[in-house]
Amino acid sequence: FTSSDYFVDANLAPLYGVTAPATGFQKMTIPAAQKRAGIIGTAGFLARFAHPDTTSPTRRGRFIQERLLCNDIPPPPPGQNTNIPLEEPGQPQTMKQRLVKHKEGACATCHDRMDPLGFALENYDAMGAFRTDDRGLPLDTTGEVAELGKFASAVDIGKALSTNDEAMVCIVKNFIRESMGHLEIKAEHDAIDK
Repeated sequence: FTSSDYFVDANLAPLYGVTAPATGFQKMTIPAAQKRAGIIGTAGFLARFAHPDTTSPTRRGRFIQERLLCNDIPPPPPGQNTNIPLEEPGQPQTMKQRLVKHKEGACATCHDRMDPLGFALENYDAMGAFRTDDRGLPLDTTGEVAELGKFASAVDIGKALSTNDEAMVCIVKNFIRESMGHLEIKAEHDAIDK
């Protein structure tokens, strides 16, 4: 959750802002200015939980809530429009500004749990490349959720996750669930706790 060391090859080096290794993959420390930390700072994670041409704070935040904190996020209510509002012509908005409008009403409860985590990762575009603005608009990467407190970057979230007991239990649960091919049963609870 907190490491700024990543394995980089010639293709990934420009994205991470480091000099390309001569051959293959090499472990490199990513510049602190990129605010990358652990798995949530990797280009693979950031690209996987984005849309092809734009970021998705909701997808990124949902993964953290469900897979790293084991909090269930229900699907949108039936008939709910899940499309992000389009920008008004001549009035560009950041993704955060657009999502704040979207979460009004029935969507607010779940989006308040997911989106702030994703907002802290808005310094990375849809491919996971570091950026300081959203199409020329300044980024507001601040957020807060009950489980992790306040944060403004992948580094902040990584530090909070690394000391969060629920995150540690969740990772073990998910490891067991994936390796065993089923949800844990009561007889496995003691092993998980250990």
